[in-house]
Amino acid sequence: ISETQQKTKDFSEETEKMISAYNEKLQLAKIEAMTQKNNAKKNASEKANVIIEESRKEAEHLILEVKHQISKEIETARKELEPELEKMAITIAEQVLGRKVA
Repeated sequence: ISETQQKTKDFSEETEKMISAYNEKLQLAKIEAMTQKNNAKKNASEKANVIIEESRKEAEHLILEVKHQISKEIETARKELEPELEKMAITIAEQVLGRKVA
């Protein structure tokens, strides 16, 4: 019986060692998985920030182009309307005064 008890004890100790080793490997695997997950999140966040920054710069560039185009169109409209404004002003003045304006 003593020999059987010793074998049982040895088997139990060996089993405990195997379970302990398994749990240690499992814990290390969990840590590695968490590290990889955190790295993936960090990389995704960095890529998102780059995309956002590029989009912001592109939007600013487009806004500047549109503002420049609007300014050009306003200037063109002013140049086209300037001769007409003088005629309109004279016509209005003549109608208000009821006589020809020089």
